[in-house]
Amino acid sequence: MNNDSLNVSFKTNPNPMWVYEIDNLKIIDVNESALNLYGYSRNEFLQLTLKDLRPDSEISKLEKELNKAYQHFNNAGIWLHKTKDGDSLYIRILSSPIEDNANQKLVVAQNVTEYYQTKARLEDEKELLSVLTQNLPGLFY
Repeated sequence: MNNDSLNVSFKTNPNPMWVYEIDNLKIIDVNESALNLYGYSRNEFLQLTLKDLRPDSEISKLEKELNKAYQHFNNAGIWLHKTKDGDSLYIRILSSPIEDNANQKLVVAQNVTEYYQTKARLEDEKELLSVLTQNLPGLFY
């Protein structure tokens, strides 16, 4: 596959993707899917670093993970991210080094927010049912 077709695959991929520089975490390329998900214009997104996509509470965790994740393909797990409007997203991150440039990594993001919101809602309902059955056993027989 040549560079032109790789570029088209990156730009048109339905998964949010970006490329960042390892030494300063600056985002140097981004696809339309990421722009749509996070709500930034292309120029705005290219002014960000990886830290800007996370709430302050996640920065130290990010720094620790980055220190050990530069070597190979990395399933970095689920991270809390924030949009331009400040909304929270749960994002599964996969990343890999770019072969042509040892100082850059490609990130593929998957929005799993709906899964986590549904899971939390079900856990709340389960907890409520547990409380009700413990306190009002006659209602459920």
